[in-house]
Amino acid sequence: MNLTKWMVCMLAGALSFSMVVKADDKKEDAKHEKKAEKKKEEKKEEKKDEKKPVALPAAVKAAWDARYKGAEVLKVEDKKDSFEIKGKDSLNESIKAVYGADGKLWSESSRKVAIANVPAPVVETAKKWAPAAKWDETAEVQTKKSAPSTWEVSGTIGDKKIKAEIAEDGKVVKTDKLPEAKEAHKEEKKEVKKEEKKEEKKEEKEEKDVKGIPAFWLEALKHHDDFGQIITEKDEEALKFLVDVRSSKLEGNPGFSVEFQFAENPFFNDKVLKKEYFLEEDGTGELLYDHVEATEIDWKANKNLTVEKVTKTKGGGRKGGRGGRGGRGGGGKPQTITVEEPVPSFFHFFSPDGGAGLFAGEGEEEEDFEEDPIEAYLEADYEMALELKERIIPNAVLYFTGDIGGDVYGFGEDDEEDDEEGEEGEDDDDEEDDEEFTAPAPGEAKPECKQQ
Repeated sequence: MNLTKWMVCMLAGALSFSMVVKADDKKEDAKHEKKAEKKKEEKKEEKKDEKKPVALPAAVKAAWDARYKGAEVLKVEDKKDSFEIKGKDSLNESIKAVYGADGKLWSESSRKVAIANVPAPVVETAKKWAPAAKWDETAEVQTKKSAPSTWEVSGTIGDKKIKAEIAEDGKVVKTDKLPEAKEAHKEEKKEVKKEEKKEEKKEEKEEKDVKGIPAFWLEALKHHDDFGQIITEKDEEALKFLVDVRSSKLEGNPGFSVEFQFAENPFFNDKVLKKEYFLEEDGTGELLYDHVEATEIDWKANKNLTVEKVTKTKGGGRKGGRGGRGGRGGGGKPQTITVEEPVPSFFHFFSPDGGAGLFAGEGEEEEDFEEDPIEAYLEADYEMALELKERIIPNAVLYFTGDIGGDVYGFGEDDEEDDEEGEEGEDDDDEEDDEEFTAPAPGEAKPECKQQ
């Protein structure tokens, strides 16, 4: 009996304990559920906050834009008393900066900045410190709280690397030791010489490329209407030896020269044929034509292309005369003589008078010119020299290929075009063209000369 009671009591106690444990478990589960729900709510709030960008105060936004000049803002965190901004600048450098609410920069990460965006006081101090330096394209800046921004600028003097740390207000923080002045000057001269050699090599290469093309300048000149008209078949044989044409300013005079450089050839001994055009200023500052000087070509025997030998008969006549007086009529044996007469040739261009023979055989008579023919030749000569200087030489390749041509006076126009009178307005167009290319007379102001 006692045993039975004991067993009943034990069962009742165990049942009661089990119920208590289950109740406790339920309470714990409820607590966990509440915590989970709370976390979910917090995450939702965080996501809402992330979606809503932090609005920067106007002072902070203005300070950011002024310092980083349009850098992209990627993230902003409100730290209650400050704002942490992350972004990227134009060099794709990461930026991390902390600004106070008043727009004052507290700190920023080290970053590279294009030299053009470095504050002026820093650049000025660097140039004063090392005026001969060639500065790198970027500088490095770092800002720490309660300290001004420090800029590290670097460059070279010759082959020597130099570096300086300069505060944003232009005060020097730290600098390298500069090379000795003499050494720096030597290095600077070396750099200049290197650059000059590079330019010379470049020019030499360009010249070789041009000179390597057979008859390059002959073809270029032939494709210009006016020069093409005065180059004869005989001239072509000599112009095949033309290797370069250049123009340069005259020393001590506002005029210019044109030079034709030739290789060794069977026609003349000169390596360079040069023509110099001298100008002078009048009282108003206008430039006027003064005179021209040209190389006198040293022709080899029987190779002068500007003349030809012509055989003429001189003397002779009737024997005897009225009254039986012999010889009065110029009787006697006729004599045969050989004389040189000018013929059309490109090389008349090198005549000091502007080459009156330049247009020989083109059909112009003195009455065709409203002014003195010599003046007309001089004007034409000057204009053709300008064509060389300003159009043909700078665009030699295009003239060689025939992509461009052109003329000064329209000598290359077909006779058929000159004869056409039926089309309305044609004469007016011709007059306008003549006005456009009419050369100024010697002693008159030349607008083109103002560029010299």
